[in-house]
Amino acid sequence: MLYTFSPFYFPIDDAYIFLHNAQVLHLGYDQNYPNTPALYGTTSLVHLALVALNLFWLSPLYALFAVQCLIIPLYVLGLLRLAFIFHANLIQAIAFLIIGLTIGLVPHHLLTGMDTALAMVIVLWAFIFAETYQQKISQYVLPALCGLMPFVRPELALLAVLLTLYQFKLIYSKPHFKKSLLLLASITLLVAMPWILWNWFDTGSFFPETMTAKINFFAELYFPLKVKLFVASVGFSNFLLGCGYLSLLGMFILLLRTPVGRLGFIFIIILFTAYLLIFPTASFDNKGRYVYITLPIFLYGLIATLQSPEKYIRRCGNLLMGYCLIFSLAHLPTSWSVYMSGRNDMMNNYNAVAQWCNRHLPANSKLLIHDAGYMSYATSFQLVDLVGLKTPSSIAFHRKLTLPSQGSKRFEAISEIMQYNHPNYLLISSNVLFGLADDLIKRGWKLKPLYVLPESFGVYQIQSYQKVHRF
Repeated sequence: MLYTFSPFYFPIDDAYIFLHNAQVLHLGYDQNYPNTPALYGTTSLVHLALVALNLFWLSPLYALFAVQCLIIPLYVLGLLRLAFIFHANLIQAIAFLIIGLTIGLVPHHLLTGMDTALAMVIVLWAFIFAETYQQKISQYVLPALCGLMPFVRPELALLAVLLTLYQFKLIYSKPHFKKSLLLLASITLLVAMPWILWNWFDTGSFFPETMTAKINFFAELYFPLKVKLFVASVGFSNFLLGCGYLSLLGMFILLLRTPVGRLGFIFIIILFTAYLLIFPTASFDNKGRYVYITLPIFLYGLIATLQSPEKYIRRCGNLLMGYCLIFSLAHLPTSWSVYMSGRNDMMNNYNAVAQWCNRHLPANSKLLIHDAGYMSYATSFQLVDLVGLKTPSSIAFHRKLTLPSQGSKRFEAISEIMQYNHPNYLLISSNVLFGLADDLIKRGWKLKPLYVLPESFGVYQIQSYQKVHRF
């Protein structure tokens, strides 16, 4: 990968937030977002810690890539371990491995530099240890994974709770119940506590709150239910279509046949319902990275059929596996093109605008931006994140204006953010905030276009502001 794609680029801007935050941990201060805690904007503390650890001996891009190089073998070993738990033969195990690596947009998500791949790995291994809970090692490892899950992805806290209740059910009727319960609680809390304290000391919160900023900015919480259903259905349909409708629907139904599978079934239902009600665009944001964390659960439903006592279920499982294998391999070029498209966009657009800013803007400039990652990695300018992922003060404006208005006052909130932070330049992604420059001009801002990439980025000098009275 490094030889083929030199220089190396990750296809999602948020990956560079991890990289930036890891660099801030090493430097001890943030030159791009002054007085902002290093952990602010970090969804996964575990992923960040791995990147920061690699920075002791690797340069930034390679440090982030090295984390992916650790995660992918763990994912491969997990798929094989799961296959052999259910007594798959060699052909079945290899087929299952190929499916797990190629289905849908898995190749893309394994290489984005984001926490999605790490979340998939921890979900996969949690189901492995839940399935083998009668083994002594699983009774130690599964509680540890439950304590770690919320700090890999916050929404995995729900799965951690369900798995903990599952363990409680298994040990309840056994001798020495109180001793086993104490061990379960102790391991879970012992693993979780360092991450809780780290986040609290750095940000004043016990858990990462990046989703709060996105919920306020995208302002979908108060959408009518029929609108939420339409938006979410588009995203979930893309997820199903990308993995094969028959593939995921079949796996989903098969989850009901085992106790661990039913637990996964409940988690998927609750998680997708929460996305629908709170943040429906999460179903397709960044190529569905929020929904792909559930894919290992679907795969569990597929492989568990191999040990079914009913012959027709085993036969259906083998037929479904054959279908998934053919579909996944046929879909692989599409998945790879998604990855390459994102990489090329980062190389040709994000990097181009960052280098232009480095060459043409004064060193002491303050930029108002939408994508908070790559610019903080590639430049030393002071930045203001209008979403709020890296600039906490922005959240209050969106909470006051954007969220209650269902997004209709988003540009008004951005105007107030500009008045509050006094940036010199505006850098916007035209495909995300189409029409922002024109709206700001109508609100009294005088903007001078300096550098515009069609259907990509625009850099504007903020020259003056005169309040416009609207009647």
